[in-house]
Amino acid sequence: MCQQATKSKPILELRDVSIQISDKVITKNINLSCAKGTLTALVGESGSGKSVTGLSILKLLPKTTSYSGSILFENKELLTLPESEMRKLRGKSIATIFQEPRNSMDPLQNVEERIGETLALHNPLLSKTQMLEKIITLLTEVGLTEPKQMLKRYPHQMSGGQCQRIAIADALAGEPSLLIADEPTTALDVTVQKQILELLISLTKARGMGLLFITHDLNIVQLYAETVYVMHQGSIIEHADTKTIFSNPQEAYTKELLKERTTPLNTTPFNGDILMEAKNVNVIYDSPQSFLRQAPMHAVKDVSFALHAKESIGIIGESGSGKSSLALALLGLLPFEGEVFFDSHALSSYTNKQIRPLRKYMQIVFQDPFSSLNPRLTIDKIIAEGLLLYEKMNAKELEDRVCGALIDVGLSPKARFQYPHEFSGGEKQRIAIARSLIVRPKLLVLDEPSSSLDRTIQFQILDLLATMRDKYSLSYLFITHDLRLAKNFCHSVLIMQNGNLVESGEMNYLMQHSKSPYTHELFQAGGII
Repeated sequence: MCQQATKSKPILELRDVSIQISDKVITKNINLSCAKGTLTALVGESGSGKSVTGLSILKLLPKTTSYSGSILFENKELLTLPESEMRKLRGKSIATIFQEPRNSMDPLQNVEERIGETLALHNPLLSKTQMLEKIITLLTEVGLTEPKQMLKRYPHQMSGGQCQRIAIADALAGEPSLLIADEPTTALDVTVQKQILELLISLTKARGMGLLFITHDLNIVQLYAETVYVMHQGSIIEHADTKTIFSNPQEAYTKELLKERTTPLNTTPFNGDILMEAKNVNVIYDSPQSFLRQAPMHAVKDVSFALHAKESIGIIGESGSGKSSLALALLGLLPFEGEVFFDSHALSSYTNKQIRPLRKYMQIVFQDPFSSLNPRLTIDKIIAEGLLLYEKMNAKELEDRVCGALIDVGLSPKARFQYPHEFSGGEKQRIAIARSLIVRPKLLVLDEPSSSLDRTIQFQILDLLATMRDKYSLSYLFITHDLRLAKNFCHSVLIMQNGNLVESGEMNYLMQHSKSPYTHELFQAGGII
């Protein structure tokens, strides 16, 4: 649990730091400090200036950036430090862990090459044997149980949790005094989140590092941080030790940020007509043809359930539990064994050609709105693209449908002429939802649709989805690792582990009557029991 703020001398101090990029003021008079052996949290909504503040410490912002104030690291002024000296600090004295570990890794480098490159840069006198020993030590230190087997693996061959551990090992390779972690657990399931955070805390204490943790996840902050800085519209509006911030916040914005939704979005169970039914669904991935042929991987094992009209079912489990594989099989996007019925159609006996007309009624919203929208297309073309596959209409009818879809998701019709990069993360996710809704589906699969968004935006998206559910009689399959969101949005949940359906039911009932130790562990890690 969180500790009281320590009185040790700060390793990092920001004093009245203001940042302007081109003609836009990003942060104003930031005052922040971080001490050795402690976790200091910087929290706030998307666009509040958190990540910019973190990048400013290493002077990694664009060349058009101007700074004022003072950034002291170990009593050394960074803002006036020459670039040649800054390069010596980056990765050596001050290291960074980024939000998406897989995206920050070179896909052509294996683990040994990635960490070896960092070691060679900061310890050029290491021999090959010494370097290999150091890499294995680092991999062991971050909790990888088979470090030698990991050496030759590439990013695509590792889970999200493994990639994040590799990113931490790489950051630790230079033996930094300060670690800046920018949303390092956003895309991870709750049990892996807990493992990564406990790992970071133990390393911070053992190595005597300062840890600046940038996040929008207040559950994490309450459990692990010692000091909290709250950022809003480019300014630090409040800071104190964690206990004080959570028990007695002073600012209205902080109170709103901490406010927990107490009533669910109409999740009372009901028994409408069955829209989709799965019977003994199995998904098996065959190993590729190779000299070292491995056994096929059984990703989903004999899963059965029914989804009713206007019902929301959450699919919950750790990474690799089979959540996404199950959803893709149900949509006919993966080969599967067993039976799937959608709106009285036996999908398991249909060919791809027969399933294609039904795809209009089965849509999906992906986890990352940044990469799911084509950056070269304007919003009207992105939203209309799927509609034009199924319906013929003139330009005026198409424009009216696009404008209507934007209004449905709370955006102005004028937005249709803009490009994705001109929108925030929450707005992009609304556009992705509009793209799915415009074809009038009956089923929407939501694959972690809000994990990269801050808490207030997350609930805005859930409110929107609940409104659309009632307006268009939609059914949802909601894949998530955020149990608080599932509790507020879903009528029932499927708990999955290693491809198996461990148990299912209404979440409040499972919280009190679950007989599965795994479910109990999952709920406990998610902070709902």
